Amino acid sequence: MNEKGNETMYGSVVFPLVDAGTNQAVGLYARHTEKQQHLYLSGKRRGLFNPAGAKETDEIVLTESVIDALALWSIGIRNVTCAYGVNALTDEILRTCRNPGSDESC
Repeated sequence: MNEKGNETMYGSVVFPLVDAGTNQAVGLYARHTEKQQHLYLSGKRRGLFNPAGAKETDEIVLTESVIDALALWSIGIRNVTCAYGVNALTDEILRTCRNPGSDESC
């Protein structure tokens, strides 16, 4: 809860970040609908957006944000995932980009 008594991600569209090995949500990304603000759960950034997209192909498109990845997904580009900003490539994302389609990355 925040200082106004609202849930932390109140007023936001929330997306799960998924552990590719277990297919379980391990993080959340939220984009506020009225402010230029994004939020993550506190702690280490974990999980991928759309890990299934990396399993189905031998190449993957990497975008800067979840919203950018969704824009591509909405026009039929399904082999897409994202970093969590320009300075936030995690080891999990790098592994997936180096080995798309393999069980090692996903």
